[in-house]
Amino acid sequence: MPFSENYQTAGQDYGRIAARAKVLSASPHQLVALLFEELDALLEELCLAERLEKHALAADRQQRAVTIIDSLIISLDHRKGPEIAATLARIYGWARACLLTADRRSRAEMLPQLRDTIAEIASAWRTIG
Repeated sequence: MPFSENYQTAGQDYGRIAARAKVLSASPHQLVALLFEELDALLEELCLAERLEKHALAADRQQRAVTIIDSLIISLDHRKGPEIAATLARIYGWARACLLTADRRSRAEMLPQLRDTIAEIASAWRTIG
C-alpha cells in the first residue's frame, strides 16, 4: 500500500476514534445535538449525490438519514413535554416520508425545505442546552 493510502487510512481511523470518543463522553443532550449535526451532513451529501446522479451514494445517505430520524423519534420524551414531543414526532414523520419517497425528483425538490426545518430544530435544541 502506498504511503498516501496508509496516510488516508490512518486519518480515517483517527476520525472514527475521535467521533467515538465524542459520543462516549457526551451527555444525552449533546448526543441529540450530534445526531442533528450528522443528519445535516447526510442531507447535504444526499443533495449533492442526487444532483450528480450517484444513486448508490444517495441511497446510502438516504438510509443513514432515515436511521438518524428514527433515533430522534425514539429519543422524544412524551412524559416531560407531550405537546412538543407530539409536534416533533409529526415533523420527524414528515421528514422520514420525504426521504423515503420513491420519486427522486420529488425528494430532490423537498430536500432544501427538509434541511431548513431540521436546521431550525437543531438551532432551538442548541439554545436550550
